Amino acid sequence: MTCTTCVRGLDRWVAIAAVTCAAVSPASVPSRNQSDVSQTQQPAAHAAAQPATQPSGPSDRDFKTFDGIKAVTRPSRDAIMGFSASTRVMELLVAGGQSVTKGQLLIRGDDAEDVIVVKLQELRSGTDLPVQKAKKAAELAKLEYERYKEAQAKGSASPTEVDRARVSWEGAEIDVGQAEVTQQQEVTQVDRLKARVDKLRIVAPFSGMVDQISVDVGQTVSESDKIVRVVNVDPLWIDVPVPTGNTLDLQSDSKCWVLMDLPGQTNVRQGKVIEVSAVADAASGTRRVRVALPNPSKTVAGVTAYVRFSEPTEAWSKKVAEGGASK
Repeated sequence: MTCTTCVRGLDRWVAIAAVTCAAVSPASVPSRNQSDVSQTQQPAAHAAAQPATQPSGPSDRDFKTFDGIKAVTRPSRDAIMGFSASTRVMELLVAGGQSVTKGQLLIRGDDAEDVIVVKLQELRSGTDLPVQKAKKAAELAKLEYERYKEAQAKGSASPTEVDRARVSWEGAEIDVGQAEVTQQQEVTQVDRLKARVDKLRIVAPFSGMVDQISVDVGQTVSESDKIVRVVNVDPLWIDVPVPTGNTLDLQSDSKCWVLMDLPGQTNVRQGKVIEVSAVADAASGTRRVRVALPNPSKTVAGVTAYVRFSEPTEAWSKKVAEGGASK
């Protein structure tokens, strides 16, 4: 009896163990090979997500072999402007980075009242009716004078009456001249009022590019606020601190060669000297030489450049870009 019970209990535990082993099948456990493949694929996907590397520019060794003088490029024309009178910004007609031409309206202030005053003045200056009236009055005074002279010849007018008529005619002629001067003043007044309107408008002083605008519509500004910057980067200017002894043979239109520190640009650009300072810096033993560098591709200003004033070695001469263009 007892042995039969033990056998039945043992069979029960064997059945439970068999069910447990079936639940934990080999398919549910990742193999070593599968784990290795998964770990291998993850770095590949991560590498594909990485951005493309930036093209490298000239290396330190390139700058050393080029053997130029270190300087910084800057715009050849640079204007930071504001209104000439306190006003409120009414309209922004350009944005930063936009190309502009000389005389183009950039920002308009609150000029509504001044524009109306100009129109009224143009109406006043556009008519010569006061001059015509003065001429007619002078014509009448002359006619009266002539009549008095005729009457005096016949003995029916006194010398005093004749003199009075003559003086009246001469005064009328003076009035004509005065009317003409007044008319000229009215025309000049138009120009003065237009100049007042111009104080409330900012126009491009030269063709170039808007670098920055620091106001918004509706903002009130004073005449001391600088609100827009316009630059011209073609050509670029470089002020090079050249050892004084090396500048004695330099003059305007002397050639120079420039290597710029920009990614992907290893070409040498050719420029020319446009100015040699008349005064040397005794502390540094250098002399400022201004170089103009053609920049039709509108390369950004404010980057490091290396300038030399003697023709570079043959290896670098082969990299000279035609017309200063970058490649």
